[in-house]
Amino acid sequence: MDGSILIIVFELSVNLFESYLMVEFISKYNGYKFYGIKRNILFGGTVIAIFLNVTAMNYVQSYVESANYISLIIIVSYSLYALNGKNKIKIFSCIVFNVLMILTAMISLLSISTIFIVDIKYIITTFSVYRLTAAILSKILLFYLSRIIIKIRVNQYEKSSNLSWFAVTLIPVLTIFIMVTITESVLVNKDPRISFYFLLSMIGLIIINAFSYFMFTKLGEEHKKNLENTIINQRYILSQKHNDEVKELYNEIKIIKHDMKNHLINIREYINNNYMKEGTEYIDKIIEKINVTKKFVLTKNVSFDAIVNNKFSKAYSMGIKTIISVKYEIDDEIEGTDINVLIGNLLDNSIEACENIKGKKEISLLTDKRKDYILIEVSNTIDKAVLKENGQLVTTKKDKENHGMGIKSVRKIVEKYNGIMDFKEDKNNFTCKILLLSNHDQEYD
Repeated sequence: MDGSILIIVFELSVNLFESYLMVEFISKYNGYKFYGIKRNILFGGTVIAIFLNVTAMNYVQSYVESANYISLIIIVSYSLYALNGKNKIKIFSCIVFNVLMILTAMISLLSISTIFIVDIKYIITTFSVYRLTAAILSKILLFYLSRIIIKIRVNQYEKSSNLSWFAVTLIPVLTIFIMVTITESVLVNKDPRISFYFLLSMIGLIIINAFSYFMFTKLGEEHKKNLENTIINQRYILSQKHNDEVKELYNEIKIIKHDMKNHLINIREYINNNYMKEGTEYIDKIIEKINVTKKFVLTKNVSFDAIVNNKFSKAYSMGIKTIISVKYEIDDEIEGTDINVLIGNLLDNSIEACENIKGKKEISLLTDKRKDYILIEVSNTIDKAVLKENGQLVTTKKDKENHGMGIKSVRKIVEKYNGIMDFKEDKNNFTCKILLLSNHDQEYD
């Protein structure tokens, strides 16, 4: 294989990598609208379209000016049709990536020009070791910056392991050092065969970095699947726990109703024998039992009523003041199991927080409608700052593997309904505010 073929292979590889990185960045930044084959076809088709456009720009001089605009039109069209989110955010993400490409290209050119004291125009117009080095360096920088932005944007609760991040960081850093060393060797050694081996080395480095990224992505997906399975398992356990608690609550009510006849007979005997004090004490005990199992809310949603009445009854029995304000009744817009897990976890956390403090103990629940969103707000009193010491609300229990899944389950449900979750502290009050899109309609192929 001669040098010219290797040059073509190198140029095409760089173009393909850049095209893939562009579509992948825009997709992860906004999130996919479709799933399965349809998503893959749209993704792959867009990568190929941009790749062909960029490649044509390299070989057809008159096409250079319009090619950049065509690539932008292709990626914007893809994002508007195939991705989630607001249109202005989609367009913004497309512009961001194009700015990143320009910045990384300029940084690479300036770096190579400064290090090797060579004219930038020469690097751009002439295929040389300088151009190869600058091209690879710019793509590594582009990869790095795009990963950082995606990480900040997504802010995923499922985090890749530290070892994975170390590996994916180390390989590009070592690649840069190797590139500089090889480039220096080529410039010192005038043997023409060195250029051939230089090309092979550069292609090898590209393959290593591409494979590293591929493995990192796969490890991330595997980690995400494992975490999702853990969350599903925890959700099932929590759902079963909540169901058992609800059954226990209503069994107590049935027992009270069943025993009411006997209670009335006893009360009548106390009255007939003029034992007023004993009769009053007996009635107070019955009232206390009824209060423990009383209804705090009654709406059209059985799942909502069951979980709220259960948790508020538990809080009431622990001496925690309960406040509820239902300004909007949640109907079938949210699945019953999701309501069970979401409300159950939030109230469990609030009850646990109040249980561990001294002084005022109070929890509150608010449901309301804000434009197209359902508002669910749960608050509880605190005796010290929570977010300052534990901003991510990571579990403080020793068994971190099996605890701390409550908030993760809640986040998963919020994500499912294209919602927003926010935490805030105000004096001695901690609040979790959730907005869920009420007309939720996720498309599947």
